[in-house]
Amino acid sequence: MSTPKPDHRADLLALPSDCRLVRVGPNKRPQAGDGWFDRDNFTPDEAATLNGTAPPAWGVKTGPISGQLVLDLDAPGWCESFEEVTGHPISDLPRTIAWTSSKPGRSGHLFTVHEEWWPYLANRRSFTRPWREGDPLGEGGKKSPVTVWELRWDRHQSVVMGVHPETGSYRWLPGRSPHDISDPAVAPDWLLQALLVQEHPDAPVVVPTAEDAGRAVAMLERVDPVANSTYSEWLRVGMALHHTDPGLLAAWVEWSRPMATFDEAECLAKWEGFGKGHKGKQATIATLHYLAKAGGYREPKRQQSTPGETFRDEAAAAAPAAEGEGNPPFTVVGWDTKREQVWYQHRQTGQLAQIRAQQKSNLLQLAPVRHWESLFPNKSGNGVDWTAACSYVIDLANRAGVFYPAAVRGRGVWLDSGRVVWHLGNRLEVDGLEIPLADHRSGHTYAARQPLPIDRAAAALTDAEGQRILLAVAAMGWTGPIDHLAVLGWAVCTVAAGAIPKRTGVQVTSRSASGKTTVTDLVWRPLLGGAGEYRSASTEAGIRQLLGPDALAVVVDETEAGEGRRREGMLRLMRHSYDGTTIDRGTTHGEALAFPVRFGMALIAINATTPEAADANRMVTVTRQHLPASAWEAARGELQAAMPSGTDDRFNRRVVDHLHTLLANVSTFQVVVGRQIGGGVAGRLGDTWAPLLAGAYLLTSAAVLTEAQAVAWLAENGWDAAELDAPDGDEEGVRLLERILAYQVPWHSGDGKADIPRRSVRQLVEVARQEMAHRDAEGAALALGQLGIKATTSRLVIANSHAQLAPILNGTRWADGGHVPRLRDLPGAEYDSKRKVRISKGSPPERATYLPWERIE
Repeated sequence: MSTPKPDHRADLLALPSDCRLVRVGPNKRPQAGDGWFDRDNFTPDEAATLNGTAPPAWGVKTGPISGQLVLDLDAPGWCESFEEVTGHPISDLPRTIAWTSSKPGRSGHLFTVHEEWWPYLANRRSFTRPWREGDPLGEGGKKSPVTVWELRWDRHQSVVMGVHPETGSYRWLPGRSPHDISDPAVAPDWLLQALLVQEHPDAPVVVPTAEDAGRAVAMLERVDPVANSTYSEWLRVGMALHHTDPGLLAAWVEWSRPMATFDEAECLAKWEGFGKGHKGKQATIATLHYLAKAGGYREPKRQQSTPGETFRDEAAAAAPAAEGEGNPPFTVVGWDTKREQVWYQHRQTGQLAQIRAQQKSNLLQLAPVRHWESLFPNKSGNGVDWTAACSYVIDLANRAGVFYPAAVRGRGVWLDSGRVVWHLGNRLEVDGLEIPLADHRSGHTYAARQPLPIDRAAAALTDAEGQRILLAVAAMGWTGPIDHLAVLGWAVCTVAAGAIPKRTGVQVTSRSASGKTTVTDLVWRPLLGGAGEYRSASTEAGIRQLLGPDALAVVVDETEAGEGRRREGMLRLMRHSYDGTTIDRGTTHGEALAFPVRFGMALIAINATTPEAADANRMVTVTRQHLPASAWEAARGELQAAMPSGTDDRFNRRVVDHLHTLLANVSTFQVVVGRQIGGGVAGRLGDTWAPLLAGAYLLTSAAVLTEAQAVAWLAENGWDAAELDAPDGDEEGVRLLERILAYQVPWHSGDGKADIPRRSVRQLVEVARQEMAHRDAEGAALALGQLGIKATTSRLVIANSHAQLAPILNGTRWADGGHVPRLRDLPGAEYDSKRKVRISKGSPPERATYLPWERIE
């Protein structure tokens, strides 16, 4: 009798959402074989769904894909080596998620790595000791050095749970499971120093010159990319080129192309990070010189042109000088990825466009003819030397390298190397100073967009004014004590959407005519003004095309659950926005246009279901409740008084002025909320709620909070972590039932008039359960019966047949009968395998699941 596979679902669901998992066999090797890193990429939620097809073991991917690093303590002797290399005992490491294979002294430890370190880390580094008697022999019986500990980073994995070939299975270290610790600790700087990529140790001293960019390209031609294709070597070459001249990206990309692991997008991502936050000695042109000499490179002869002048190459001396060519009305930002067209930004308008620089007529798009005549007159002196002009533009493109549309930033508030950049459409504000779009020097391009109608010179809202707004919104009528914090926190965070780490989505729901849209009209419009877009019954594609690379707010009304694909598209877009996922879209010129989704999304609907766990963990749903007429009039009056005309400008100004405070408080609330909620799936709500809470707090105070102050403020505002909508055992069944009840059915009333063209299943069961007491009961029962649903006075009956429910469940994981076990998970659900029921008149009896009315009400 075979031993059943252990069920790791609980552990998988407890892992941090940032983890990316790979299927591993009993031999500790990825099941996908060669190329496994690019094939297997499971989130913990996705891995937990592989019930019958689960692998023997699971490994966590390390590197930028997850932002996580593994410290592997592998063999006797690691203790002395670790302290010798790092200067710290192992006890100095922060407490984090850790596991063991049960071999004595061996364990793995998971850490988070701040993004500023990513460009400078080797993909792996192992630390060894000499072979000892009793150690295993290497290949061919060699007494090879033994790895005692290692750090695993990019394109590596470490097995964390499942089968171990020698000990039987992996297990969590006591008190170190993801149930005990919701997120990995941050790797200390002293640990990461051991993984840094720095100047090549044998690199000689090389005296820099004014022509280093040209020398670097010549050196690069003598460096074999295949022989230097390990992650560390590849990264070191890139760092050396960037240190020499930030315009050499194209040279690095082309040099990297022959490598088996070549990834152009990764080249761009690493290049953008070079020079930021590096803790060690960076690689310079000296490293290139060392590597090139091994390939036969020799310095070109130089000549002294004038006493006191710098030495330079003969070829460089003959090249046209880059200086003294005027101040052109355009900036060339680089080639397209096919090196067919040149991207440029017009300095006056800030617009981005492409031209084929090889065609002289196209140069007139860049500048008027007088500009070219002044720079490149022909021999007769009465025209333009177009060949020289084209060559000049091509040279500028070569210097700029490859331009990636993903580096384009639209309107909104961004962080750029620590600077606060406010893109207002036709101009920028950088750390409080207004400058033209094309004058900002950065790794990003801020393209011209429709100007935002915002007065950046307005005075920021005061603490007292913000507090009055918070109290006015709280008095609007909500079912939850913290719903108003979510509504206002979302408004703050969407102004800063380009800069904050997670963009939590918000849903506003209520029963019909209870004032959902008043949240937009009386709160969000007065606060956001021109920094928001407001749409009704829109589509995913429509919103993408509307905002593109913008980091603004978008409020979409009438996103009913019964609209099926349209609503699912909105939820998918909200999920992309939460994580800042890059979306690729085709263009008419045959090249994909990619941009990260970073706008803040809010949805308004009566039936606001979230059928996918991935959506539920990334959004917050708030519910408006009906107020008596007198109470509502008083609340409306206070809202209008608290937010007079001009509040939007002052609200935006407050967020921009205190962006760094907002980000600091987001981090504090992440810690506080995560600690209160606990680990596992529920702990992820800390990432979701933290921005909303920090945003609401910023409205009333510009102070940086301590953890103790954050706890006290939450208590003052009625926060109760135990009441959050955290996933529980029957959540899957709840989401399934809500989807069924929210489905919209074509409807005609009993007199045959289509006064209400569609009704939800929920509305129909309310009518049908009244039987003869309602004139439409028979028609409602007939409509429900066609879907395999029956409403009686005592309970709701749902057929087990998937064919009848297909219009509702097709395309979901509950299709093809998957709804049956999930409905049975609900408290009070009944099922009798021997009993059949007739769902509608004339239909044959069939098996069904019975739900008490309290589950629906």
